[in-house]
Amino acid sequence: MIIEEKSSLNSGPLGETGHQITRLGLGAAHLGGELDEEVAVGIVRRSLDRGIRFIDTAPLYGDSERRIGVALRDHPASGEMFIATKVGLQPGHVPDYTYDGTMRMIETSLERLGQPMLHLVQIHEIQDEHWAQVWSSAGAVAALQRAKDQHLIGHVGVTGSDPAVVARAIETDVFETALIWGSFHLLDQEIAERTLDLAAQRNMGVVVGSPFGGSILATGTRHGPRPGMRPQFLYQDADDETVKRVQELEEFCGRNQLPLRALALQFILRDPRVSTVIPGAIHPCQVDQLVADTTNEISSSCWDELNHFPKTSDSD
Repeated sequence: MIIEEKSSLNSGPLGETGHQITRLGLGAAHLGGELDEEVAVGIVRRSLDRGIRFIDTAPLYGDSERRIGVALRDHPASGEMFIATKVGLQPGHVPDYTYDGTMRMIETSLERLGQPMLHLVQIHEIQDEHWAQVWSSAGAVAALQRAKDQHLIGHVGVTGSDPAVVARAIETDVFETALIWGSFHLLDQEIAERTLDLAAQRNMGVVVGSPFGGSILATGTRHGPRPGMRPQFLYQDADDETVKRVQELEEFCGRNQLPLRALALQFILRDPRVSTVIPGAIHPCQVDQLVADTTNEISSSCWDELNHFPKTSDSD
């Protein structure tokens, strides 16, 4: 099926939240780690300069929220940025899906981001092992609903890497948005299909993270994201089968004179069920590259040819 191509910086609805967001967003997972603060702040400000109006962060991402708050301060477009953050996972991947823990995270996020209200707060990485706590009367969902009643947050969402668990959460009809990562990209789409369909049936906003499969769909197969590293797929060394499949995609891009990154991003954005995609950046110049990659025109004949590629490794 050929889907109408759009510029990623065109705005579209985030489900039924009433907000219009850019179809290219920014994932902030790298902003609170080893990056110099000036660089991290520069990435956010460059995103604002280039028209990006959606950013996704979390307390798990170290100092990311505070740095975003610094970047937004005094920027003329700061009031236009839609900010999504999360609850449930603290730095060090310490889980806390309790009512009290959730309320503390919300209060801390408000302070760090310097915002009077959080646009969207999401359950971070929902999993079966934490399901009972999330849904108990003293759990995260109850806290989010209370915070929404108190106008501390605007909307409630869920995130996860396990499509089956995210689908289960969607079917509760509690959440307004769903963020999936690691399960919808050029190398694998089938396992996320049910999740996307369930969200579309409910007119939910859908955010897609890890559009480069961790990094291999951005760096290619010749090197990893850092010197001395092998190509990385979902944050570990890519196996031989994955490398082979990406090499085939690189050959395809070479024949069509396309950057692999552009193909990876636009593949996701062509899906009408997706509201926005949130690649990360580790330098302000990479924001410019992301904008170029998402606006680089790709012909319908290229998409037709891509349809002949296997969707998953199981199909090879």
